[in-house]
Amino acid sequence: TNSYSLAKPGGGKGKPAGPTIEKLSFNGISLIEPDSVTLYPGGSATFIAQCRDSVGYLMPVSIMWAATGGVIDSTGHFTAGTDTGYYHVTATDPYTRKKASASIRILWPTGIDEIHETALPDAFALLQNYPNPFNPLTSIEYRLPEASHVSFKIFNLYGQEIQTLVDGQKPAGVHRIDWHGEDDHGRQAASGIYFYIIEAGSGQRRFTAAGKMLLLQ
Repeated sequence: TNSYSLAKPGGGKGKPAGPTIEKLSFNGISLIEPDSVTLYPGGSATFIAQCRDSVGYLMPVSIMWAATGGVIDSTGHFTAGTDTGYYHVTATDPYTRKKASASIRILWPTGIDEIHETALPDAFALLQNYPNPFNPLTSIEYRLPEASHVSFKIFNLYGQEIQTLVDGQKPAGVHRIDWHGEDDHGRQAASGIYFYIIEAGSGQRRFTAAGKMLLLQ
C-alpha cells in the first residue's frame, strides 16, 4: 500500500471528542546524501536516504539500495571496485518505487597532494596508507582543521630519512599525498617496512603522528 492512517487527538470547541483519522500517503525518497563522492579503488562511503509522507513525517521504511562500480549493502555502505570511472548509487522507496541517486567517481590519485572539497576537519588526523602493501605507489591522507606548516617524511626501518614529501604551509582541509617508493634523489627504495611521520600545527595545537607501510618490489 502507498498510504496509511494516522490517529490524531480530537475534541475542542465545535469538534467531537475522541481521535480523528487522517489519511496520509508516502511521497517517496526525499533525500540521499552525500549526493556525490570521489573514492579510490577499494575505498568506501556510507549513503543515507530518507522517505517522507505527505505531511513531511519521516517514514521508517527499508530502503532498497543498488550500485554500479562496486557493492552496496542493505545499510547504504558502498565499497568501490577496482575499475575507475563514473558510477552511481540508487535508493528506491519500496512503497512508491520512486528513486533517488548519487554519483560516484572512482579514480587513482594523480597529484602529489590532492585536496578534496569537503567539510573542514574538526581535528588533526593521519590515516593509514592505501594500498598497503604496495608497489609502485601508495597514497596517504591527512587532515588539518586549520592552516598549518606541515612536515611529512618517510623513514626506513633503521630510522634513516628516505624522502621529504611535504615541508611547507598547507591550508585547512583533507589532503592526500602519494609516495612512489623513491628517495629524495629519485632512486627506487628497497622492499621493506617504512614509516611515514607528520608534524603539523604549533604550541598546544601541535600534532605528530606516524604510520607503517610495506613496499614490495
